[in-house]
Amino acid sequence: MGGLGSGVSKNTKRIVIESANFNASSIRRTRMRLGIISDAALRYEKDIDSNIAEKAMARIIEILEHTAGAELEGVKDVYPKKVNPWKIKLRLDYANKLLGETVPAGTVKKILRSLDLKVAGSGKNISVGIPTFRLDLRTEEDLIEEIGRIYGYEKIKSRAPLVSLQPAKINEKRIFARLVKDVLVSQGFSEMYNYSFYSQRDANLAQLGSLKHLELENPANPDQALMRVSLVPNILKNTRENLKYFREFEIFEIGRVYWPAQNLAIEQVAQEISGKTTKSSAAGRLKEILPEEKEMLVGAIILENKGKKGEKREKRHESNFFIAKSSVDNLLSRIGITDYYYDNFNSSPVDTPRSLWHESRSAEVKIEGHEDAVGFMGEINPFVLAQFNIHTRVAMFEFDMQKLFSFVQQEREYSPINRFPSVTRDVSMVTDGTIKGDEILQTIQAAGGNIVLDVDLFDAIDFDDGTSSFAFHIILGADDRTLTSEEIDDVVSAITRALEEGLKVKVRR
Repeated sequence: MGGLGSGVSKNTKRIVIESANFNASSIRRTRMRLGIISDAALRYEKDIDSNIAEKAMARIIEILEHTAGAELEGVKDVYPKKVNPWKIKLRLDYANKLLGETVPAGTVKKILRSLDLKVAGSGKNISVGIPTFRLDLRTEEDLIEEIGRIYGYEKIKSRAPLVSLQPAKINEKRIFARLVKDVLVSQGFSEMYNYSFYSQRDANLAQLGSLKHLELENPANPDQALMRVSLVPNILKNTRENLKYFREFEIFEIGRVYWPAQNLAIEQVAQEISGKTTKSSAAGRLKEILPEEKEMLVGAIILENKGKKGEKREKRHESNFFIAKSSVDNLLSRIGITDYYYDNFNSSPVDTPRSLWHESRSAEVKIEGHEDAVGFMGEINPFVLAQFNIHTRVAMFEFDMQKLFSFVQQEREYSPINRFPSVTRDVSMVTDGTIKGDEILQTIQAAGGNIVLDVDLFDAIDFDDGTSSFAFHIILGADDRTLTSEEIDDVVSAITRALEEGLKVKVRR
């Protein structure tokens, strides 16, 4: 650094030499802010000995006088806060305990003196004077580390610790998370690992920009400036990148999201904590300003990409929602949750905004007897997909892992395989477009009674005139006998009447 005006040439008669040291933290902050990396900055930010500046000055003067015949005109010393040697109290018993070896007191003192440290005192406690160039020696443990290094770690004999052998405490939540991952992987999902951050732009694209986020004071780059409040933006970015190489795939991620503390000033609480007399009271107040961490699960299903020009395309992407529902059904069943149902999605202020999801293809997942949803599923709003440069339908599901864990049944009930055969009948109908598939399913189960073992929706179509078509597999059977044709026809007739009279649908015959 410098130029012709500050350079030294053969005509130079007078020179000014600066030998200085600077505040390490100030140098580092300035380097990070300006983005300038120099040899000087890399040295000074490591906090070198301030007293070396005087020794360096004396040495350069000596060299110039000897080699160039220079004459010293004067020295100006600016040293506002002189750094003096400091002392550390060393307990020999503690040193032996930490090293696991009894090192004689004489050996300890000899080692310390060989490192140019001043030793004073006798007995079990000694005082060690630290020169200013040993900035790495600040604590008693630092001295013990030096003693062990010089004494030789190979001389310290290995001894098995005397501790009580306690079985490891089982972490049920970790086991549950592993179960969820195994179930999804068995369905063909691939697990994603993303950073816990995203950019303000990503938040805006996912319609999350209006939510309060935790901002990093010193982000590695602008793309990692905000702590995430949802896993969805990063999963959408994963989807965009994977669509460059694959036409169909299923991905998921389990990770934490971070919601800021509401309406609390961190500086104010910090001042209050400093006045607390007990650790418990300070810790309790501190929790009020820490972010709320939730472990979430998000999965995405993509069945159809735009494809290359002229390439034959299929309409399978229209089934994304139902494939996602099937994945959710299988997941909840495998982890031991059976009493769940789907309801209209109504977002709350702390949930992912409604505009992220498709207006008519989303639903909340709830547990019988509980008003709060454990998660939700549906297709992403086409507007949001376009913002992420995604031009195909994407179905997603998102669950709160803590809520799922709280409803898992630890004990499962098993029933013997039915000795009597079952019969499957298909029922197809046309509705006016206002009736939900769940209403039809409940009507079929209620009309069929115990004879209806299971009902599966296998086809759904929305027509341009506003009507909708649904088709269901109805599985009929009994535990104590084989159903006759008359019994089966009676049940199907009862179901048909209930649908036509109760829901006013037109059943195809």
